[in-house]
Amino acid sequence: MKIDFGETHLEKVERLSKPHKWFAWYPVEISAHDFRWLEYVERTGKPSAYCDGLWFWRYKAIPKTVGDLIEKDKFWNCGVCGRQYMHKSRLIDDGCPICHTDLWSEK
Repeated sequence: MKIDFGETHLEKVERLSKPHKWFAWYPVEISAHDFRWLEYVERTGKPSAYCDGLWFWRYKAIPKTVGDLIEKDKFWNCGVCGRQYMHKSRLIDDGCPICHTDLWSEK
């Protein structure tokens, strides 16, 4: 008869040491003055070297919208009309489709 007792301690440490999606059922600190509660966060664990069963956790917020996925510094504004675009290199060649200028500034 074969009995499976589940994952070993080393397998559990390996699994929880990688970033994984976790539901924050209690308030967790993402950064200074930023707490998340009752939503999914990304969690990475590290077991304590001194106390068995004690884990130290790091949390990161999971973006909720497509706009949150895009870094703010990836946007470029037209220097004349102020319209916002994502890819500067493509639009420098074509120019701004609204005001038809090739003047660009970083924002």
